[in-house]
Amino acid sequence: MARDSLSWLQEKLGRLRGLEPDPDPALPPPDDPWQPDAAFVIALALMIGEALIANGASAEETAAGMLTTAESFGLHWCEPDVTMWVVSLSGRMPGDARPLVEQRVVRRRTNDFTALGRTHRLVEEISERTVPATEARERALALSPPPEGVVKRGPAARWGVAAAHSGVVAASGSLVAGGDLLVVVPSFVAATLGGYLANTLCALGVLPFYRFAFAAMPAALFAYLAEILGYGDISPALVVGGVLSLLPTLTMVSAVQDALAGHYLTAYARVMDAALVFVAIVAGIGVVLVVATKNGQDLPLLSPNTTIDYFSWRFVGAAAFAVAIASRMCVPPRKWFTVMLLGASGVLAYVALRDMGYSRMLITGVVAMCISLVGRLIARRTGESALPLVIPAVTPLLPGSVLYRSLSELAIREADHGVTHMVQAIALMVVLATGVSFGNEAAYFFRQLRRRRARA
Repeated sequence: MARDSLSWLQEKLGRLRGLEPDPDPALPPPDDPWQPDAAFVIALALMIGEALIANGASAEETAAGMLTTAESFGLHWCEPDVTMWVVSLSGRMPGDARPLVEQRVVRRRTNDFTALGRTHRLVEEISERTVPATEARERALALSPPPEGVVKRGPAARWGVAAAHSGVVAASGSLVAGGDLLVVVPSFVAATLGGYLANTLCALGVLPFYRFAFAAMPAALFAYLAEILGYGDISPALVVGGVLSLLPTLTMVSAVQDALAGHYLTAYARVMDAALVFVAIVAGIGVVLVVATKNGQDLPLLSPNTTIDYFSWRFVGAAAFAVAIASRMCVPPRKWFTVMLLGASGVLAYVALRDMGYSRMLITGVVAMCISLVGRLIARRTGESALPLVIPAVTPLLPGSVLYRSLSELAIREADHGVTHMVQAIALMVVLATGVSFGNEAAYFFRQLRRRRARA
């Protein structure tokens, strides 16, 4: 029977792209679950490291989780290493002549703060020696993102996931962009269609660049249709809502944190990942805008004063948008109200400062830093990570309107202005991520200062 050219490559792409489960080393259970051997401990630490980095943790946090796990079960001279794709660990038990070195490849990543919180609790229990190694391994195996190829969803389920994860986010994002209730339904429908396309392409193993490009197109197509039907005033909010639902906030925040902590390779990888998503969004929306312009339908530009407007649906949209992002990132529902307050308060502060004449770049960084500090103060009472509160709360500050303005200007051949606004959009995302990271470092600094004073 004839085989296709490079059939071996086609057979292995599914596994390499994370559609199939990785082979389990299936280590035999240790004789004493409280004192496992070095191989079992390293395998467990790597599973926890994969669960941390795959669910949104920084490289430094991942290395700390692996180190805590390994040393809690008696492994000495440990050296963890973390990149975006591989976690590795070396160490040995007392009396061993040579260290054991193992690594685990990370092929699937998601933004699941519920799984991240469970991983934090598991590491905490391991550090307190309240969970045996065999139970910890079973729990760690269930925390990594499942392969998309083994997640069985019918068409109805895929539409439901797309509506919940994309449609609601875009509908509330269109209100953040300055739209009114008229824009909510078309934004919801367009983003749901885009989310369904992206999920279907993901299940087929299509590369992320093409998935995001196709996911961005329906919002621009609906805006084009609105312009043709005489509702051009809602088209900017339609596009911006679609853009806001796709921008990689957590990836940029993690990239800044990794760079500041010295994990430059992982930071560079995250930046490239975010850049590819950004370029894919630009490509998907830009193609539609160029076609619209060629057909004589120039979508209107956003006024620079659109965002400065009190007593509008913008604040309702900001609160709903933050909660929608929290739901998509699997933040526990008990935290949604806090996320809603932080998101709406951040937009209110942003609008007030803009109305006072401060620059957008400065305001974005300051507001993001304040949200980060407040989120960490709240999370400190429960001893949990602040990211589930902070990341959704800062997303209404994403530069969707600036990106739309840039694409519109490029489509009507105002290249100079378009490139300038494109650079501004990228800079705003970096400033936003830096503000979140600065809040984290400030909280760490004051915590260390209090400890030194307590020792003195």
